Amino acid sequence: MAAFLRTLTTLLALGIPLANAHLLTHKAFDSQPHIRRDLRSSSPQNDLFRRQTESPGGKSSIRTTRFKDTDVCRTAKKDQAQITGYVTLPPGTLQGYEQDFPINTFFWFVEARENPKDAPLTIWMNGGPGSSSMIGLFGEVGPCQIVEDGDRLTTEAREFSWDAKSNMLFIDQPVQTGFSYDTAEDDTVELVRPYMFNIDGEDQSNLREKMKRPPSRVQRREWMKRQMETPDAEPVVPTSFSGVFPSNDQKRVTNTTASSSEALWHTLQVWVKNFPEYVNAEKGLHIWTESYGGKYGPGLAKVILEKNELIREKSAAQQDAQELPLKSLGIINGWIDSLSQTPSFVPYLLDNPYFAEPLIDDPGKDFFSKSTCLVKLDSCKATRDAFDPNDVGDSPDTNSICKAAADDCDTIRDEFLLDPELDVRSYYDVEESIYNSFPTGVLTPYLNNDIVRSTIGAEVNFTESSNAPYFAFASTGDDARGQTIGIIQELLAKNLKVSLLFGDKDYICNYLGGEAVALEIGNDDFQNAGYEKLTIDGKQVGEIREAGLFSYARIFGAGHLVPAYSPEASLVLFERGINSRALTTGEAQLITTQGAKNMTTEKFVGTPFAGDAFLEWEGRCFVRAMRSCRVSAQTAFWKGEGVVRNGVFYKNEEEMEAMGTWGYTPYGGKAEFRVKKVDDGKKVESDTEKEDESDGWRLAAKTHLLSVVGVFGVVGILLY
Repeated sequence: MAAFLRTLTTLLALGIPLANAHLLTHKAFDSQPHIRRDLRSSSPQNDLFRRQTESPGGKSSIRTTRFKDTDVCRTAKKDQAQITGYVTLPPGTLQGYEQDFPINTFFWFVEARENPKDAPLTIWMNGGPGSSSMIGLFGEVGPCQIVEDGDRLTTEAREFSWDAKSNMLFIDQPVQTGFSYDTAEDDTVELVRPYMFNIDGEDQSNLREKMKRPPSRVQRREWMKRQMETPDAEPVVPTSFSGVFPSNDQKRVTNTTASSSEALWHTLQVWVKNFPEYVNAEKGLHIWTESYGGKYGPGLAKVILEKNELIREKSAAQQDAQELPLKSLGIINGWIDSLSQTPSFVPYLLDNPYFAEPLIDDPGKDFFSKSTCLVKLDSCKATRDAFDPNDVGDSPDTNSICKAAADDCDTIRDEFLLDPELDVRSYYDVEESIYNSFPTGVLTPYLNNDIVRSTIGAEVNFTESSNAPYFAFASTGDDARGQTIGIIQELLAKNLKVSLLFGDKDYICNYLGGEAVALEIGNDDFQNAGYEKLTIDGKQVGEIREAGLFSYARIFGAGHLVPAYSPEASLVLFERGINSRALTTGEAQLITTQGAKNMTTEKFVGTPFAGDAFLEWEGRCFVRAMRSCRVSAQTAFWKGEGVVRNGVFYKNEEEMEAMGTWGYTPYGGKAEFRVKKVDDGKKVESDTEKEDESDGWRLAAKTHLLSVVGVFGVVGILLY
């Protein structure tokens, strides 16, 4: 319990609302944004149906809503159908796993822009564990993005959305993630204060009194203490509300990648039986995923191929199942293997491509060699192989040893959070401060609006990053179990195309760790390959190493959520991946790249965009993403000062009018990558320290540690 509280206090002290939802009030400038009243489908009536389906695990059910031409999620073409809904797996569905709870999995399907009945089908999953795939839908690759329209929110079509090339199926998994749930329960949730509920069945109502010394920045720590001890003012808007949520019981979650993949396979069986017209054997099924999806994606692919083989053998257990024509796997800034990727944290900070000087003061620090991480990972693997080879998650010894390994390895990454005065940079984009919540600042209030929820048939309130899956995976040490490299090698041996994309401004799943894991995966041809320039439309967007079906690409100027930073390049690489073309050239003939064995060491000091997308987000305080708010804004918020429009807090109406509306227009993926090279031996003074007068602390742009921007998942902080 002590370890749990340490992890919990670390997360909460950062001001991260671990459970998110909307407010039930509707007054002007309230934090529940006004949604355009024409958001409902323009069709005369949404197509609603419920159906019982016989699946390999028993009787499952599906209930869906079909709609077109709606501002809830505006598509490029008016005739593109969208289907949202739930697949329910009753208790006992999963074979070989203990499952005494129902699994209600939420999905959002979008037809391809052209010829959807003859297009590929791509599954998209965000990471976490516990991060909703609505992040990917609205913030990265989906057909629409949320924008302001005066004092209201609406959506507009995304130019480089992936439905341009494929049918897209966004899935909230594992259970209790996003809109998915086990059982729907009424509850009251604290949105802003550091407060959690119903973890391990313990009453957490006095958690604020327990948290007298949260390990975060000095100013926030002292401010938070004052708020906890003397809440003598009313905030601008209410900070809690009553709604309908999953149980938040981590024992009612599939608690490993393996068990979650089994559940998702059963869910897909129900889905494809009800929508066979979107499963094209020739064009195939594809899995693209991100962050902790570096484990989700390979895990699901493994289950699909194993089940396909049993179906072909006419196994009695699979008599009601059908083959899923899996063709490719794509992983974006994935956390794939702790042993391979953990050593990359120190080198990334010592020689970062976007800073002329090291990002840590002491180049002699080597936490990896001093830690017991390696020894504990070996112990985890041996125990897992002996007592839980199928990763059921029901072996106490395996869970305990693997959790200890994951926790120990995480300390290497988190050593750089020890100095609270310098805890200012984002884990997900080292050029940005922790205050930038791009691109999901208003996702939670938007998806919890009554009109939106009604249109899509959501049965519970939306949670962007959920607690129960995060802690459930942490309890089994899923991150440390270390089977993923072997799984990907098996996928390649079975002729699946595998593409790894890594944005080079991300710290948490950085590109050096991505290269290390790629070299562990790759065969002799990949080892002998070299790096070539990766060009899109005549412009270099990165560099790539490729051999046959396997490729590793470094994307210049992109943070953790690569498609949000480099939308055009991401779409092009996605299209090449799902069509089994060479990622380097786009040609049908697969290649082996030639060139240097190592990536470029050039320094890029500047921004990848001619118009900076972040200018519209930086400095804005999103009240449902309080991590985006500077201390001065938080203080004013709690004093009841200021106004809120569309989920954004402003000190006064004058500031609100001066800042104007926010949106996505500056970056369309068309701007040329702009860099300044740093000559050897020449110090470049483009980064300077500046005083943040409103907060009274330094934002150090040269001596710089990183901070958490959201609830992540490799036990401690993890992955969108």
